[in-house]
Amino acid sequence: RSRKTGKLTGYIVVKNAMTAYNRLIRRTLSIMLWLSILAVVLAIIISYLVVGSVVKPIKTMSKVAREVNDDPNSTARIPELNRNDELEELALSFNMMLDRMQKYIEQQKQFVSDVSHELRTPVAVIEGHLSMLKRWGKDDPQILEESIDASISEAERMKHLIQEMLDLTRA
Repeated sequence: RSRKTGKLTGYIVVKNAMTAYNRLIRRTLSIMLWLSILAVVLAIIISYLVVGSVVKPIKTMSKVAREVNDDPNSTARIPELNRNDELEELALSFNMMLDRMQKYIEQQKQFVSDVSHELRTPVAVIEGHLSMLKRWGKDDPQILEESIDASISEAERMKHLIQEMLDLTRA
């Protein structure tokens, strides 16, 4: 249109196929797709490594727990993790618990050994006196009296030891 008269003077046709713009959009879309795929792959790899670093100590703890369950006398322990996190704290606590349990087992073995020794002594004394009585003490009242007194004394001692064991068990 003319500015002065306002009449239509002609048409302007702008022809732009926008091929360069479309090519740029397709290229940008392709780059974004490949970057997204790369980001997903990297995220999977990083997740695998992070999860692996958490699961590995747990598997080690589980293995040690199975070993100790199979053999309570096992000296298996969880190796130092050097992680400075909750898993390391759990491993240290687990190892301390295993050490304490091992100590209790050793104390129990010592206790059973001591009790066996302490109970064998009175039984041996009683057995010795009864054997002596059987051989030649039946007819001698002095030997008979001495053997019976010693046997009663040892039986009382054994009774006292058994009572102490029961008291220890209750404690």
